[in-house]
Amino acid sequence: DRLNPGQQQPESDHGFKSEGSEMGLQSNKHFRNAKGWFSYDLKNPAKDARILRLTYYGKDTGREFDIYLNDVKLASETFKGEKGDKFFDVDYELPKAVTQQGKDKLTLRFEAKSGSRTADVYYIRLLR
Repeated sequence: DRLNPGQQQPESDHGFKSEGSEMGLQSNKHFRNAKGWFSYDLKNPAKDARILRLTYYGKDTGREFDIYLNDVKLASETFKGEKGDKFFDVDYELPKAVTQQGKDKLTLRFEAKSGSRTADVYYIRLLR
């Protein structure tokens, strides 16, 4: 599955929920971020997803947040703008606690740490 955050139809198709989130545009690419949290339901019909690929922007600074998949923490991130004026991908390996669930729907949640916000998220993709 894949989706472009910050666009109405893809978000609607993926069960978008949020508290304190915003969408925007950077270099003609849509994004979503939050002071609180936001989530999507990703389709995994063959139950074979092993990697979550996220696209971020390198100049995001002062961003501290956690990423969860089916309530299992995938990562804690701190962005300080050190990647420069470019988009970049990060691949997160799905933990066994998620893959062993054998679910055809995975709920992805981004949650800002207190006093911060999530990074701008531009693209989400599940990979085998």
